[in-house]
Amino acid sequence: MGGVRIGLIGAGVMGRIHARCLSRHVANGELCAVADLDSEKANGCAEEFGADAVYGDHLALLADASLDAVLACTPGNTHASVIEAAARAGKHIFCEKPIDWDLMAADRALGVVERAGVKLQIGFNRRFDPAFRAARQAIKRGDIGRPQIVHLISRDPALPYTGPKAPGDLYFDSAMHDLDMVRFMIGAEAESVMSYGSAMAAREHGVGEDPDTAMTLLRLKGGTIASIDNSRRSVVYDQRAEVFGPQGTVCVPNQPIDKGSADGELPFFAHRYLDAYIAELNAFVESVRKDSEPLVTGNDGRAALVLAIAAFRSYVEGRPGAGQRDRLAHRAAIRRPGSLLRALRPSRAVPYEARGRRFRLARRVSS
Repeated sequence: MGGVRIGLIGAGVMGRIHARCLSRHVANGELCAVADLDSEKANGCAEEFGADAVYGDHLALLADASLDAVLACTPGNTHASVIEAAARAGKHIFCEKPIDWDLMAADRALGVVERAGVKLQIGFNRRFDPAFRAARQAIKRGDIGRPQIVHLISRDPALPYTGPKAPGDLYFDSAMHDLDMVRFMIGAEAESVMSYGSAMAAREHGVGEDPDTAMTLLRLKGGTIASIDNSRRSVVYDQRAEVFGPQGTVCVPNQPIDKGSADGELPFFAHRYLDAYIAELNAFVESVRKDSEPLVTGNDGRAALVLAIAAFRSYVEGRPGAGQRDRLAHRAAIRRPGSLLRALRPSRAVPYEARGRRFRLARRVSS
């Protein structure tokens, strides 16, 4: 197969980052079309990054028979529907994380992808970051012995609040990366999850009660314990990792990026991970060209979603001092809440490695 002709669905912040990387840095991939409900965004993105066709919605773009693949960069809670539509249209799919916010929708989409026989890669860009990849290789070589403690820090620069965040946004948008990195670096699945969160900045600005600060703890199969420290109140973009074992420690050092580092073309996080964004798109294009399995599969996206749901529900249902009305209000924000075990049941189409294991939330005191 020659070059891969790609259409971009969603010309927002992430869509523009991927359009920039694809058009300027990715060999054998060509940005040919852009779709967005906002015609100004779609036209501007297409003009800047060299796409010839512009569409008003994703279905019109998917009907373009000249396209081989799509980049899905719409809001996270729409991803499953876009994946499903693209698979039905016979397009290979690169989907920004998360795979979706809803596990049932994700499972339906994965089933369609499997039946259509198309590629699906999820955009966990940190797997392609040189520092995180080097840490993973050191762990796999046994440099530190069997990992005992993992600590990940992901703190965003504090930005002005323009309105309330969607319920669970910190978990589904930010912690999602770290939950995936635990699986990626250690190579083990979680057996239990507990999370404490606080809406510090949200309360200060009077824009809702969703947490902007959280500490999530996981116990992995084999006994490794992981902690994830998330915040949206940092002075700098703070990205660190440490894995401790009986023979040593592997660290991913920080590369501080403050909010002043953002410019009109790249936000702060893209400065830190630009090489990773380029690498993941190169990997996707080569997967399509060589008919090989993507390096980050739909099942990887599903596994991270399972953990994000578990972490958010731990925060919602077990937060000390939360009143019944508060808990019910948060619970109603989760689509199809049901029981945890039922909600986390794996897809039949794409087996989850922890199938058959009992997935438990750590119990916490409630009022």
